[in-house]
Amino acid sequence: MRVACHHKHGEEQKCCACSGGHSHQGKNKKTIIIRIVLALLFFVLALFNPFSSFPSLYIYLISYLIIAYDIIIDGLTNVFRNKNLDEKFLMTIASVCAFLIQEYREAVLVILLYQIGEFIQNHAVDKGYQSINKLLSLKITTTHLLVDNQLIVVGVMELKKDDTLIIRPVEQISVDGVIIDGESNLNLSFLNGESLPKRVSSGDQVLSGSINMSGILKIKVKKSAEDSTASQILKYVKEAMKGKATSEKFITKFAKIYTPIVVGLAIIIAFFPLLFGQDFSFWLYRALTFLVVACPCALVISIPLSFFVGIASSAKKGVLFKGSNYLELFSKTDTIIFDKTGTLTQGDFLVSKIVGDNEENILEKAALVESFSNHPIARAIVKKYGKEVNAKLDSYQEIPGQGVSAYYQGHEIKVGKAEFVSEDIQEKEEGTAVHVSYKGEYLGYIVITDVLRDSAKRTIDAFKNLGIEVVMLSGDNKLSVGQSAKQLEADTFYSNLLPLEKVQIIDEDLKQEKIVTFVGDGINDAPVITKSSVGIAMGKLGSEATIEASDAVVMSDDLFSLVESKKVAKKTIKIIKENIIGIIVIKTLALTLGVLGFLPIWGAVLADVGLCLLAVFNALRIRF
Repeated sequence: MRVACHHKHGEEQKCCACSGGHSHQGKNKKTIIIRIVLALLFFVLALFNPFSSFPSLYIYLISYLIIAYDIIIDGLTNVFRNKNLDEKFLMTIASVCAFLIQEYREAVLVILLYQIGEFIQNHAVDKGYQSINKLLSLKITTTHLLVDNQLIVVGVMELKKDDTLIIRPVEQISVDGVIIDGESNLNLSFLNGESLPKRVSSGDQVLSGSINMSGILKIKVKKSAEDSTASQILKYVKEAMKGKATSEKFITKFAKIYTPIVVGLAIIIAFFPLLFGQDFSFWLYRALTFLVVACPCALVISIPLSFFVGIASSAKKGVLFKGSNYLELFSKTDTIIFDKTGTLTQGDFLVSKIVGDNEENILEKAALVESFSNHPIARAIVKKYGKEVNAKLDSYQEIPGQGVSAYYQGHEIKVGKAEFVSEDIQEKEEGTAVHVSYKGEYLGYIVITDVLRDSAKRTIDAFKNLGIEVVMLSGDNKLSVGQSAKQLEADTFYSNLLPLEKVQIIDEDLKQEKIVTFVGDGINDAPVITKSSVGIAMGKLGSEATIEASDAVVMSDDLFSLVESKKVAKKTIKIIKENIIGIIVIKTLALTLGVLGFLPIWGAVLADVGLCLLAVFNALRIRF
């Protein structure tokens, strides 16, 4: 049997969720088919034995050894080497004991049906994984490098920053970069699941995994293949299953305890009636049926598979979770907190006006200091200034969430929030105001505007309709944040926050036993993302530190992908619960019938295999 696994495919591994035994890629399908056919032929031959001088027992044994040898070896090896009891050990006990009580037909049929069920089930799970992996695969290995006006085919891993690439129509972009010439439409479905193409031209950033749909593009490389977006997506998908959800951890522990208990109960069923003079063969048969029915394979397979499908489906929607535990927590989220700037807004800052006696002087002093900062607002001010800044500062200090203080030619320049620059300033603007002082004298302020994302209102409305509390946090002034909160109809908003104050707000919610998801993009958001139940980073605009600290990444500009991902997460948990309840109910019924003698061993195998298949197909429904 197969489950979502953590190893590289192609390696022979033990099942991560149970106590071992399930071969993942080690069996050759053709070999199994041949063994099943041969065993079936000998089984039929034994049923209608035309050789009067050749006992049917020997023909059954031939059939049994053909179909059961690997089950016996794996089952016993796992017991004596790994000290674990698995389903193969249960099948070995059941079939061997059936031979001992002269139930030859049952002995062979148990293993034969088990192997057929394994084959069908493995095929179904493999198909599911293949279809999911197709959604997440990046197959490009070479690209066209422009060197001295000549195109050279090179390996993607050989590319360096500032190399120039030519991307022709229908080719996939291999690394993150910026367009220096040309325009085209890009298919971004690999990154965000969107089928609509995006128009790009000179100056636009492009991400690896995008497919060039029309024109020829000349691109300057900004990141190596290893650090580019597509590689990061694949890295997170491979690592995603390392963080087990609560449900998976329970099943892992459950399987280790459950199987020995089942074996113990089977022994009691077989031997306890002997105290009352009952027939041993009669009760041993029922004990063997109990063993086969009690196998926990359906639970062991369906839960990890469900989470794998859920994570892949969420990635297709545009949100990539780094582990099944985070997907499970996101499904239970009752409070979602958004950072305003760069998350609910586009993060494309513009200087809308300058207020003060000397606007040019205010802008010059601000640009002089902000030219040393990487903050988006700082870049907007420097861009508005429009001149090259070559001045050398005597000192420079950036205070997170407050502003920048610097000395130039022996005089202090302060740029930032009102209370940071001067205690006497009152905020009057609904936009973000950056205040400026020089030599201790207040000069005025620069108003920075940032437009709300098109999807912000729709996203917040959808979360509220799901019964989730929506909160907005920002370091901006109360007027600015209040205006945005009113437009978006957020339940609550907090303004003028320092990074540590944001952490304190998360702490308060967690103390109330809320499950809190935080969505942010800036480097200052990293502590908040780490503190929250689920921390989500905006992958396209987010800082590398924030993305690294996060539990999930939004790979597109569309915030609504969070709502779609929430629906996937809830559906995943719903299907897991359906599988658990269904398996327990059917298993209980089958166990009762087996102990009472109404279910033969071969019927128990059919019930177990059928239940596994139903659980697998139900898990695969998450994709739709």
